[in-house]
Amino acid sequence: MASVPRIYLDNAAATVVDPRVLSAMQPYWREHIGNAGSLHAEGVRAHRTIEDARERSAEAFGVHADEVIFTSGGTESNNLAIRGLVELLAEERSLTSMHVITSDVEHSSVRDCVDQLLRKGVQVTRIPVDETGRIDLVKLRGALRPETVLVSVLYANNEVGTIEDIPGIYKVIKRFRRGAKSQMPYFHTDASQATPWISCKVDALGVDMMTIDGQKVHGPKGVGLLYRKRDVHLKPILYGGSQEHGLRPGTPPTPLIVGISTAIAIVEDERDFYVPQVSEMRDTFVSTLSSTVGGVLVNGPERDARTAGNANVSFMGLEGERFVLELDARGVAASTRSACLKTNKPGSYVVQALYNDRQRARGAVRFSLSRFTTGEEMKRATDIVIDTVRKLDEAKH
Repeated sequence: MASVPRIYLDNAAATVVDPRVLSAMQPYWREHIGNAGSLHAEGVRAHRTIEDARERSAEAFGVHADEVIFTSGGTESNNLAIRGLVELLAEERSLTSMHVITSDVEHSSVRDCVDQLLRKGVQVTRIPVDETGRIDLVKLRGALRPETVLVSVLYANNEVGTIEDIPGIYKVIKRFRRGAKSQMPYFHTDASQATPWISCKVDALGVDMMTIDGQKVHGPKGVGLLYRKRDVHLKPILYGGSQEHGLRPGTPPTPLIVGISTAIAIVEDERDFYVPQVSEMRDTFVSTLSSTVGGVLVNGPERDARTAGNANVSFMGLEGERFVLELDARGVAASTRSACLKTNKPGSYVVQALYNDRQRARGAVRFSLSRFTTGEEMKRATDIVIDTVRKLDEAKH
């Protein structure tokens, strides 16, 4: 008897590689194996391939090719943006004289990076969010001060899908800069979760730095990029070579760079087509759950203010982690929070920040769809989720 295929609904953690991306990468594993730093023909080919990929990525975001730095992924890009800026400025001023602003609901790669700076003496302000997951622009305006060197705010939240008002934040920062007659604070956003679902054209966002992660856009794992505006100077956080404009040493992984650039180009071309389809599947899933089983609360903003693939719901009275394990045993992959977050504290810190409700945070489960998710999969998943809720409810009584 054939086994029933599993249903993967954890695309906010990692996505399947697009077959076209896999095909584009294939020649660089065995045929074109040169190191881009070598002088021979194979090395020259690798160098040209990487620069072509850089041009293609830059075009997708409307930036200059020399503003694109390839990294190992979103975490390294976030660290390079935040630590790279602060550590360069620390050559001329003390850490205690610098101030960084971020939000209460950042990805752990930003949260932990900022925590490390805080331990070293950097002043940190975390702006709270409302029940939709957006920061209060009035509070942001009040938090800015002459020593503020960086504002880092997530474009699309990895847990509840909130699309942040990045252009609005930029306007606040721009007004402050004008009044202070300074080019700081610089503005960074982690757009890893945003890229598959919404435009990341830099001109419209106003950011000075932007993080992209290959595994979130149906590209390969182990590669990302950082957009860094030409007039923003950073200090490397790794040492050992002059690659990537001296900011990211190490042999560039040609296949992975080809992969991420191809994936980004595909997303840019096809986003308008698949987003409405995914959004409709997500909405049907959420509305069916809400109308069929009791104690279901949708976390985050309304449908148009969140990424199309995100559905985050709390099953009140149930433990999210146990629920995810039950779903896993029945062939559905979901999650309670970011896969990067390892902590003994149960529940979602993002949902806790939105509602200040520990029970709601403990019962939160994230279902994240992709453009490859099918309607048939979502119908099966809906039935399994509903049946699992009933099973767990019965076990309590």
